[in-house]
Amino acid sequence: MNWLCTTPSCRLRAGYLLAMIIIASTIVTGYITRIGTLACVENDARLVNIAGRQRMLSQRIAAKSAAAAHAAEVGYKADAERASDELRDACTALHEAHSMLLHHYAGGNAPGDTETAPRVAGLLADLTPVQDRLLGRSNALLRAIDEGQSEAGANPDLALFGGVTSIAETADDFLPIMHATVSAIEKRAESKLDSYKTTQSGLLIVTLTVIVLACVFVFEPLVRWHAVMTDRLRGAAEEAEQGNRAKTAKPI
Repeated sequence: MNWLCTTPSCRLRAGYLLAMIIIASTIVTGYITRIGTLACVENDARLVNIAGRQRMLSQRIAAKSAAAAHAAEVGYKADAERASDELRDACTALHEAHSMLLHHYAGGNAPGDTETAPRVAGLLADLTPVQDRLLGRSNALLRAIDEGQSEAGANPDLALFGGVTSIAETADDFLPIMHATVSAIEKRAESKLDSYKTTQSGLLIVTLTVIVLACVFVFEPLVRWHAVMTDRLRGAAEEAEQGNRAKTAKPI
């Protein structure tokens, strides 16, 4: 069996199939790339939200510690208890968010992330003692408030505000490291999007190039070949008709 295209129609058919295969391949590649990029960006967005939540919680801890200490000092027990509960919730949420990030970037490795993970892991390692100090001072303040309120008619000691000050200072130390962490994760997401845009642009150029080449080397020759074949068939039909007329015109 001869697998080589030796006739014009066979060559045109092969060129057409090749063009369609290349176009289909670029479409499938673009779809797979888009799915992978979207999954990566969604994961990065989740991590940015967690890291951003940590920034908010550190400020919330500072604010609630001040509110709880002030309410305890002036004797507003209900307000002090409410602010203390909110402070405990904020401390718990901060610890959980930090644990999630530590788990994701454990050992400087993260699924599909070989560039940013080591830097983020290093930042989280620097952040851990600051967070532990923040949570430790917050818990110490909560114990001081509880002990002060447990004494009938007694107000919390003014040293509570020394604890509030230390919590605010620790929260200020927490923010720059958390800003750098969020920035590193956001840059990874932006890099992924830039890579996706570049890939899509390349695929678009390949697709348009294939379409242009198909028009030049497949469709235009196909139209020309069809016109030639049509002329040949028309000429053959006319010759056959003239031959029939000539036969019919001969005397019997």
